[in-house]
Amino acid sequence: MNPKNDNFFPKSCTFVYVTKISPFPLKNMSNVLTVKELLSNAQRLDNQDFEEFVEKIQSIRAQRMSGAFTDEEHRLLEKISAGLPRHKQMRFDYLIARRDAHTLSSDEYQALLKLTEEIEKYELQRLKRIAKLADLRKITLPEVMQLFHAAVI
Repeated sequence: MNPKNDNFFPKSCTFVYVTKISPFPLKNMSNVLTVKELLSNAQRLDNQDFEEFVEKIQSIRAQRMSGAFTDEEHRLLEKISAGLPRHKQMRFDYLIARRDAHTLSSDEYQALLKLTEEIEKYELQRLKRIAKLADLRKITLPEVMQLFHAAVI
């Protein structure tokens, strides 16, 4: 029989075309892979595919997280991640460099002490906001740090 002939395949035959071989064995499509199986398969990826896989996993995580924020959590995260105002950070860095070089004048020393106190108060407020976020989420501070790593570090 000639495959080009319309009668070569039964009418009920279904064709599956594979365009790229997946590094992840499909097994049974109704089965869900375990974490161990996913990790095992991820180890077999070449560098480019692995990086793409990691980016997609991070994207999925971000989507799950972003949709789960209350308005209060969102406001807290914005304040937590805002950081020290740039001009204060630059001034602080300058004064620290002068101190380390032993070229700090007494006026600069007083300015450094004042700025250090301001930064400590700022960081205390950040920590209180992180604690509030932990309280809202009903998780520990280390869990908040892990969950919202980019925003709180």
